[in-house]
Amino acid sequence: MKILIFIQFILVILKKQTMDSDIYLITDTLLKLSLALYLFLFSFIHASYNIVFEDILILRFAGFIMLFDIDFTTLSKFITKKIPQFNIILKILDSARSLIMNVL
Repeated sequence: MKILIFIQFILVILKKQTMDSDIYLITDTLLKLSLALYLFLFSFIHASYNIVFEDILILRFAGFIMLFDIDFTTLSKFITKKIPQFNIILKILDSARSLIMNVL
């Protein structure tokens, strides 16, 4: 994963690939999703140790922010383009996300 992200970073810097490419979208999504899951799982597994409750809240909040930073709109367009069967599921998820954003 580290090597893949590093190669992607170098390709964007050298202008061999743009930030709008499919590979960048996939690597960016995987990185953010894996970091968010790690922060969530770490905060739940190690909550019983000598970690201050406020620090656990910061870890969970950081994971939550990392999940919200994923570009779900472009990701849903990419998945719909590659796998048209998921179009209905993605429309439901996108409308749920819009509803949550309107409430917040």
